[in-house]
Amino acid sequence: GLSSEQADAILAMPLRRLTTLETGRLDKELADLGAQIGELQTLMADDTVLTDTLLAETAAMRAQFGSERRTRISDEALELSEADLIQNERCVVLMTSRGYVKRMPLDEFAAQGRGTRGKAAMSNRAGGDGDGSADAVSAFFACYQHDVVLCITERGIAHTRRAYQIPVASRTALGMPVHQLLPIDPTERVQGFVAVPAHELTRQGSGAAGRPSRADAPDADADEDSGAEASGHEDGDALLLVTRCGLIKKTPLAAFANINSRGLVALKLDEGDGLLRVLRCPGGTRARTASGTALTAIVASKKGQAVRFSIEDDALRPTGRTSRGVHAMVMRDGDEIVDADLLDADEAPPRRRRRG
Repeated sequence: GLSSEQADAILAMPLRRLTTLETGRLDKELADLGAQIGELQTLMADDTVLTDTLLAETAAMRAQFGSERRTRISDEALELSEADLIQNERCVVLMTSRGYVKRMPLDEFAAQGRGTRGKAAMSNRAGGDGDGSADAVSAFFACYQHDVVLCITERGIAHTRRAYQIPVASRTALGMPVHQLLPIDPTERVQGFVAVPAHELTRQGSGAAGRPSRADAPDADADEDSGAEASGHEDGDALLLVTRCGLIKKTPLAAFANINSRGLVALKLDEGDGLLRVLRCPGGTRARTASGTALTAIVASKKGQAVRFSIEDDALRPTGRTSRGVHAMVMRDGDEIVDADLLDADEAPPRRRRRG
């Protein structure tokens, strides 16, 4: 605003002087507009001048705003999947011997000092079998929430779920019965979990083994050629499946790339047999450790017998999903396999004993 002195000076001016000031301002504005109109008319009348002006202005804008584009322009329709809306964070999956499964954020288990008691990962209260015994952990592994979790039951049926589809629960919560998560019988047990990054499973299943099988239903009587299914993925990872009656087989992981909602046959089992252990191993020429030494499998029985052998292709040939496998150990009457694991071939073998 004006000060009181300025306001008094303006009021003291004669009216004719005020009119002269306003007229001078308007004349100057008219002259400026006329000059601008003349320049624009000259510009529009000459294409060469117009082009040169556009190039100069574009170059000036490029010099001022010349950073690379940070977004991509696409005319494709945007389709968001469920996984696109979920952060791919680390998590822990736990399953109990009574068939309860749950997922927990990895930050639930903060680093602690050595020698401490640790934190409870489950509620160790009595289960629902009526015998009063407490539940126990049967599987515990870490993965990413976008990983595909391959679940193989004791009947040899493979199912898949994304890790984020496993209900999240607190450390002390019981979890969800696994038969509510997978289409299996309430009495059926899941014997093996294998977490695989989704892109890795898709890449390994991009060949012949990744095509949908004719055995879409888990109880289908598939007669596919096991060798054809196992071919084309010599250097991909494989699953080592061990049964209670001493059978073992190695199947390319790519054979499990396409599993429908009802599951897929992972191996054929004899009457009275059941899947015991599922191990992931490098396949073909990659059946070696990071140091380059060959991997071996060791299988132990209830009566104290153990056998160790190479799992390279010349010793254990890869077969398709629906094959039975081969004998890992000749079982005695009343004996059965209790565990199996993978070992480096350079590790010292077990000490020989007189009775095996």
